[in-house]
Amino acid sequence: MTDHETTPASTSAGGDNNAHIAQALHQRFSDHLLRAEVDAVGTLQVAVDAGVLVEVCRFLSEEAQPPYPYLSDAFGADYEDHLQVLYHLFRAETGEGALVRTDLPREDAVLPTLTGLYNTAKWAEREIAEMFGVTFEGHPDPRKLLLPDDWAGYPLRKDYQRPDHPYLRPEPLHENPPAFLAGQAEPEVTEE
Repeated sequence: MTDHETTPASTSAGGDNNAHIAQALHQRFSDHLLRAEVDAVGTLQVAVDAGVLVEVCRFLSEEAQPPYPYLSDAFGADYEDHLQVLYHLFRAETGEGALVRTDLPREDAVLPTLTGLYNTAKWAEREIAEMFGVTFEGHPDPRKLLLPDDWAGYPLRKDYQRPDHPYLRPEPLHENPPAFLAGQAEPEVTEE
C-alpha cells in the first residue's frame, strides 16, 4: 500500500538473490505488500497485510529462488497502539534470512496459522497467542504452552497488570540469598 520501494541490495550473492525476491514480491503482492527490501546486511525485510501472510510465506518457502524453507522463530511485539508478529525464515545451506512481519490491532488480533507451511510454527504461535493474545486461526493445538490454563491476560503486552498469583510471589532465594541460606524462611525486609 505504501513504501513500494526496494533498497539497494548488498553485494553478496544472498543480497542479490533477495533483491530479485523483493522485486518478485512487489510484482505478485503489490496491493497487500507494505514493504519488501533488502537491508544493509542482505536480509530480506518484508511487511505484509495479515490477509496475505500465508500466501507470501508460501511464496517464500516454495517458489522463491532460492527458497526460504525453514522457520527459525516467530515472535510478537507490542507497540502500544498495535501488535506485530514477526517470522524469521532462513536457508540452512547459506544461513541467509528473511524477516516477515505483519501488524495487528490490539483488539481482535487474528492471524492465519503458518503451521501448514512450517512445522516449527506450532510452538512459536502458541507462545505468541499466550503472551500477546493473538489468535491463530486453524492452529492444530491452541492450548497454552507456558502458563497455567486459568491464567488471565497476556504477560508481554505493555498494558498487562500483574495478578496476585502464587507463581509470581517473591522467591526468597532470589530476593535475599544470604537470608535464605542462613535458614530464614522469609527474607528480611529492610526499611530505608
